[in-house]
Amino acid sequence: MNYLFYTLNLMKNSPEPEALPINYRVEIWRPTLCSIKPRGLPLVPFGVWWIFHLLRIFYNQNYGLVLIYEGDRLIHRTCVFPGYFRFPFMARTDLQIGDTWTDEVHRGKGLAAWAIRQAFAAFGHEGICFWYITLHDNFASIRAAEKGKFVLQGEGRRISRFGLKPLGAYVPLATNTDSPKP
Repeated sequence: MNYLFYTLNLMKNSPEPEALPINYRVEIWRPTLCSIKPRGLPLVPFGVWWIFHLLRIFYNQNYGLVLIYEGDRLIHRTCVFPGYFRFPFMARTDLQIGDTWTDEVHRGKGLAAWAIRQAFAAFGHEGICFWYITLHDNFASIRAAEKGKFVLQGEGRRISRFGLKPLGAYVPLATNTDSPKP
């Protein structure tokens, strides 16, 4: 399968996200020794990512989630991950927006793009590079990346290591920097 690799470097004057509609609320979740996962989310994979954070498998300590609720019901999540062995192209300070999900009743309302901007505000600072990787045919995800002002860098694929997908890595193949400059 082909994946699209997007990046965005935060600048000094990156825009703050607008307010959410009144019936939604946002929560920024970060792991602690006693908080393994956000409430309402399954232990797998979130417990695994907590272990990665705790054991410092992630390249830095900026793992967390942007959660959007309608009342007490989770309707959207955007995960923010530091690089690790699955993303060998990422620098130590880079972050990746991934494992984004929106309840199907609330899709098409711009929640993913809003959560991406919230992630920039909560986890980023000037000079941080954010990555966004999506399947080439996931049009909703591509639209969220583009609304979040990400720039397409190229295509890539996911490879297995030792015949195991969970130990695999995402590998960029061709990038925009490979093309001749006008």
